[in-house]
Amino acid sequence: MKIKDIINEDINRLRQDVITQIQTTDDEMLLNRIFTVLNQTGLTERISSILHRDTDTKNYLNMLTQLIIQTEGTYEEKNAFVVGYPKGYINVPAMISGNMVTFDELITGIPGTPIEFVKRVFYALAGSQNDKGPGELALAVLSPLIAISGRGDLKIGKMEVEVKGVSPTGTGGGRMGEAGGKDIPYEQNPAILMKYTGKDYSAANAHVSDIPKILAEIEDPKQRLQCATELFTYIFRGKVNVTAMAQQAANGQSVIPQFFAANYEVYKQRHGFDSLMILDFKLGRLRNYTDPMVMINDIGLPNPYITGVHVDRGSIPQLTFSKKAKK
Repeated sequence: MKIKDIINEDINRLRQDVITQIQTTDDEMLLNRIFTVLNQTGLTERISSILHRDTDTKNYLNMLTQLIIQTEGTYEEKNAFVVGYPKGYINVPAMISGNMVTFDELITGIPGTPIEFVKRVFYALAGSQNDKGPGELALAVLSPLIAISGRGDLKIGKMEVEVKGVSPTGTGGGRMGEAGGKDIPYEQNPAILMKYTGKDYSAANAHVSDIPKILAEIEDPKQRLQCATELFTYIFRGKVNVTAMAQQAANGQSVIPQFFAANYEVYKQRHGFDSLMILDFKLGRLRNYTDPMVMINDIGLPNPYITGVHVDRGSIPQLTFSKKAKK
């Protein structure tokens, strides 16, 4: 028998095996997968043609197309997803409203939209391997009104939005700054405290909450205020007015909320965003903030280090919803 005949015989046998399996199975998921694979070329072309019109996602085109194809769902759901795609699936007004928004409120569409499939795509995008954080690409892909930005993470109209996301597995959360003192420096903190207290705090894991207690060691009220002013001016690079915060700390009062607000302002100035959004895929909700004092109610009181061995990373507040955050 010739090799060509052997190959043809094997192909015919394989074809018959596939047909037999399709005829005898009642597994709808398997049938839909087979149907999707058989029709993948046409669906891929349609998805690619739509995504290619979006300049913000064209660099991720192949990855996005395959991710949508591979997301669990019927061929009909995927086809309906493509049909409804140009109108977008994100409720943008709700997203930027400043209210706590659940993903059920966030994901929207036109009649006939396969919402559950859209949610699966949304979560798949958030968990994909790319150079964006959890959420940015997912939001930008699912709405023509949301663009990937070079300044913040997203651009909505003229609004630049910085996004801090928690992945579907619960990892991430993002921090309000960069390690290494790019946003909030800390190297000179021990020297400033030594100058006024005479004590070495370089190895002491001191937090923002410890500042009033440290200042209390300085007997002269004027020196106490001067130390606080110098410390806060250095930490916030002279970018914000620290007069009231320094006076409060010198008087023995907590300055955690004010410290956080100043941190937010410096971070905002450095990165050029208009609002900061926390996007939590594990909890299924998000909130967009323009006021750090509102944010602090949702994340709890951040109490970062100002000195010590952990200060490099620990000087930067982590942004995740606390258990007390209102739904």
